[in-house]
Amino acid sequence: MRRFLLTTMIAMLVIPLFYFPFPTIKASSEFAPFTPHEVKVLVVSPASVYFKGGGYLISDLARYGFNVTQHTSDNATAVDYLSDQTTSNLDQYDVVILHGGFFGFPPTTVSLEEVNHFTNYGGILIVIGNALFGNESTRSWWDGEDKVFVSEPIQKLEQRLGVDFTEYLGGGGAWHNNGTFALTDGLIKGLPSCLSYVTNHPFSINYQVVLTAIEGGSEIYDFTILGGRFSGKKTSGVTYYKNPATGAVGIYIQGSFIYATEEPTGSFQIRYFGFTDISKRSSLLASLIAHAFGADINTIIKPQPLASIRLDYLAGRGWPESYLNVSLLNFHSSVSKYGIIPTIAFTDVPYFDRKYWNTTVPNILSQLKGKYRDWEYSSSLRNRNSSSMMQSKIEVLIRNIKGNFTALGMDQFSTIATFAGYWNQTTLDAMASENLHLLDMSEHPEISGLGKYYLDWWSLRVVPALTSNVIVHSAAKMGWWGEAEYFTQIDSTPNVAKNILHFEYSKDRDKWALAVVNGFPAFAYGVWNFRRNEVGTYSLQTVYANLTSEVPDIQFVPLVEAGLYFGNKWMRIENSSRVGSTIEFDVDSSAVPEVVSIGKSMLWLRVNANETIREVLIDGKPWYYFDDYSIRLPANNVHVKVTLGDRITPTVARTVYKVVNTTWDIKSFDVTATSMPGYNITIRLLVPEVGAFVGDQWNVFCSEPQDKWGYGFDASSRVLLFWAISDGSVTFQAGPDVVPPVIWQIDLSFIDYYVNVTVKANVTDLQTDIRDAIFGYSISSDWINVTMVPEGGLYFAEIPALPYGTVVHYKLYVSDNVGNWNVTEIFSYNVTDSIPPHVETPKWGPVTPSVGESVFVRVSVSEPENASGVRDVVLGYFLDGDIGTFDWVNMTLEDDFWWAYIPGQSGGREVTFFVSASDNAGNINKTRNISYTVAGTDTSVLLMAVLLIGVPATVVAIGTIIYFVKFRKAKQKIAHEPK
Repeated sequence: MRRFLLTTMIAMLVIPLFYFPFPTIKASSEFAPFTPHEVKVLVVSPASVYFKGGGYLISDLARYGFNVTQHTSDNATAVDYLSDQTTSNLDQYDVVILHGGFFGFPPTTVSLEEVNHFTNYGGILIVIGNALFGNESTRSWWDGEDKVFVSEPIQKLEQRLGVDFTEYLGGGGAWHNNGTFALTDGLIKGLPSCLSYVTNHPFSINYQVVLTAIEGGSEIYDFTILGGRFSGKKTSGVTYYKNPATGAVGIYIQGSFIYATEEPTGSFQIRYFGFTDISKRSSLLASLIAHAFGADINTIIKPQPLASIRLDYLAGRGWPESYLNVSLLNFHSSVSKYGIIPTIAFTDVPYFDRKYWNTTVPNILSQLKGKYRDWEYSSSLRNRNSSSMMQSKIEVLIRNIKGNFTALGMDQFSTIATFAGYWNQTTLDAMASENLHLLDMSEHPEISGLGKYYLDWWSLRVVPALTSNVIVHSAAKMGWWGEAEYFTQIDSTPNVAKNILHFEYSKDRDKWALAVVNGFPAFAYGVWNFRRNEVGTYSLQTVYANLTSEVPDIQFVPLVEAGLYFGNKWMRIENSSRVGSTIEFDVDSSAVPEVVSIGKSMLWLRVNANETIREVLIDGKPWYYFDDYSIRLPANNVHVKVTLGDRITPTVARTVYKVVNTTWDIKSFDVTATSMPGYNITIRLLVPEVGAFVGDQWNVFCSEPQDKWGYGFDASSRVLLFWAISDGSVTFQAGPDVVPPVIWQIDLSFIDYYVNVTVKANVTDLQTDIRDAIFGYSISSDWINVTMVPEGGLYFAEIPALPYGTVVHYKLYVSDNVGNWNVTEIFSYNVTDSIPPHVETPKWGPVTPSVGESVFVRVSVSEPENASGVRDVVLGYFLDGDIGTFDWVNMTLEDDFWWAYIPGQSGGREVTFFVSASDNAGNINKTRNISYTVAGTDTSVLLMAVLLIGVPATVVAIGTIIYFVKFRKAKQKIAHEPK
């Protein structure tokens, strides 16, 4: 009974353990990394970019690399969201953002059916301000006196967002207040703790409302009014709601996102209101979206945003060299100030000016070659209107222009710069055949340039009809024609010109930001913009400052380099995960068009995390081509594994053309890059002061002829610049001594089983000295390493004696004083046996055999240990000295002796015998000849005598007998006959 009770108690305790839900082990990062590039966002906003704030919303999303589609309008009655191509199917988007703007005038002033259209959307719906708060015809959902918050459309909106709107904030009227947004829900990662809200109090600005989150929803921020008679009054500022039945997410953001006014009118001075802190504003949006996806906003994987700065039209107007020299100095100081690596472009003039090409251009070229390695040359097709030319004629013109550049050593001619209306599909086809790029230089590209052919001309364009290396770039108005008329005001009122530059930028900020995300824009500057330092410098400063504020991780690279990574726009980042400091994801580049082969070569990814990149593996193999947060990789479908931590390896910070291989073995860093034949490859390495790279006592080596490559090292910045003229591919190594020792010859002494084998190697090193020479050999699956001893300029090692037939595999490892190793291929030899068996003097008996008596022969035959072993032993004999005729008898091994019988012989015969033994290696040993004589007469002679004498006698006797018998019988018969 006791045993039964004990068993029952144990069962009751143990069985529930099988059903108890043990907590699962979670990674150190609870959420997967965030990939905004894969998130499709629709932004419905006012068209007036800076007055109504929609453009700033787009720019904020661009900071994180979202895939954004815009729908902009300032005329609510002209929009039908149910049938509009962009908004009719909301299910194609992951996120829909509705931006209210001015009360009564936002594009989201809608009909009841349109309210239902948006509130029925099943994804992440973000409503900012008074979006959907007004009817498109009556401008109000009021039903009687102040019934707006109980109207059907607003109730639909409340249900979708998980909120309850009760009144306008501030009392009985509509108010807009300064205040602060304070974080109340700290569980969402990445959200700023507070946001300041500033208004200029115009009566028509977006109203603020009193609201609370309903059951299931949550307040993320509260809003507190600061100043005025309602100071201290609170309501919800940002709410979050996930519908438990549908999974749809609703987010409401109080007030206006951001807007601007021109103060005073006509001054081109802009003041901002709303959420004015761009970093907090953008992190608010991105963190809320990431939370809705269950992703980690602190670990973001996205394409690296790129842009190009280009100095163009050098001396194109025929200005004197003194003017050009000053302009170039101004340009040098500007790009140095902002750390920009520009594209330098000579653009030919409409006619061949002999002085320009023979004098001015070589002078400028000499200045630029001393300062820049990455630059290209371009042509405006001599300002010819190519739209009316045949393709063959354009091709001839391009080749003729190439000849002018080539004559001056300008091999990297790769861009055609054109103006409004100067190109068409024929021009593109001609450029395709000559492997060129296009840069649109129009003053108003959306009207007279690329915009006539492509509506989204701000984005990188690839011509679908071509299967060639044509990339179409767009030049920004900044620094080109767009603001040139204002530069004349610099002398008298410089601030006006600067304000205008900022004003021009603000009008197109959303396009600029999206251009960086979706491809890369090119910003072209005429050299006259730098005729006075304050003009060119401020123009460049404006582009740099504004773009880096919108997209802080933007990289400014030359056009040729940017062309390598145009596939960024089409790559997909999938299956991302993070465990501790390890991030893994797949890159799918199957959607990258095949049109441009050079762009198909590489992709440029950015990993924004709380640590820098320490190591990268691509499909399990080391890939050391990245900077602190960027990875550049071949455009293939690959698996990427990133380990975060302190950097310990050199990195390729930038290069023109495709890097196809990099290796790092602690002591040296090898890089292989490919290019178009005859092009100038330049690579910049960031070299940490660790290991072999401490100080600057290390070298660079390249197999190309010395006059084809060179390098320079800036010890203060730790940047190594390597350049080479490549015929298609170049490999170089950086390190104290990156050339391993040379193994000239390996000799082995006698390799028989009974001796130790001596190994002799001839090894040299050109840069340093030999540190280690190791001889490795194997007779099974294990390897034995023997340290070689230097003597007389050679290195020696010894292999112990091994049994016959042993197969010995061997190779030689050699390293120099800085750790470069050279390893031979695996060789082999078989242990030999050149010694025959040992055969002792045979013993036999009887010593004097009788006639016909066999003779027994016994002999001892042996082989040493490890020898090949006795294979067979034979007894050979011959008679009476007839050495030409042998008889052989195989001997038998018994009790460590070999024996055999010599057949019996007749008396008096002389028998000579010997023993021959062979081993398994084919060696033969033979004893001396030994003879004996058989005792007695030779029976053959006696037999002959018998035959010669006995046979005749016998015949006579027989005949006598026969005669006698017959005669006797006959005589007796006669005697007895009757008479």
